[in-house]
Amino acid sequence: MRVLKIVIAFFVFLFVFSCQSNNEFSTNNIPKNLLNEAKFTAIFSDVILLEASANQESPSLLHTQKVMKVSSPELLKKHHVTNKQFEEAFAYYAEDKEKMNEIYTKILEDYNIQLSKIK
Repeated sequence: MRVLKIVIAFFVFLFVFSCQSNNEFSTNNIPKNLLNEAKFTAIFSDVILLEASANQESPSLLHTQKVMKVSSPELLKKHHVTNKQFEEAFAYYAEDKEKMNEIYTKILEDYNIQLSKIK
């Protein structure tokens, strides 16, 4: 149950963060190697799980940052993407608040399905 609370808190944080304006990208300015939505969603889901796991081990922000710094390159390598590709995709999709909400909803629905299989 604690993991679920962490995941929900993370979603709320990301939702607020995604609502901020970022002039570097716009829906008219698509990055050259933009990750498609399905691939971005899969990677983003793994990033959220990694962060939730790090927070579960220790609620220390410093610990979470260390885990993310060490583990993120391997996670991106697993998906065959670069950090730059992921950052550009995140910035691009975050420009469209509705799209980002759809992505969050999809990830949360997938988590709920996985949790229901565990119970």
